[in-house]
Amino acid sequence: MTESQSYIIDVLNLVPDNSVCYIQAPSIENMEFINLMKESPFEYFKQLALNPENKKILIRLIETENVEDFFHNIEIRYNNQLLFEGYDGMEFGTVSKTLQLPGSFKEKYIRGLMCVVSNEW
Repeated sequence: MTESQSYIIDVLNLVPDNSVCYIQAPSIENMEFINLMKESPFEYFKQLALNPENKKILIRLIETENVEDFFHNIEIRYNNQLLFEGYDGMEFGTVSKTLQLPGSFKEKYIRGLMCVVSNEW
């Protein structure tokens, strides 16, 4: 598993159920992924409610199909509060200062410079 795969999977496992994941991936051709996503109020994004079943499907697609490589931008929100933003195939991201991060996440991604904690949100 690549570092970017581990990173997005760890993020998905951190956010609360019923968060909404907005993904901009215009060049993706994986039909299972396309069918999983729904229309979004944002023009360039599709959205997915992250219930346990949808999380499991998305994680499987990341593990087996490398769909994260196609993500131009991803945002995860809970009750309209931004929890995470990721960029460029999950090479880099920002997490909310309100999200509880386990030490292993901080060690692997914050200190590893793949992720920063927002000072503003």
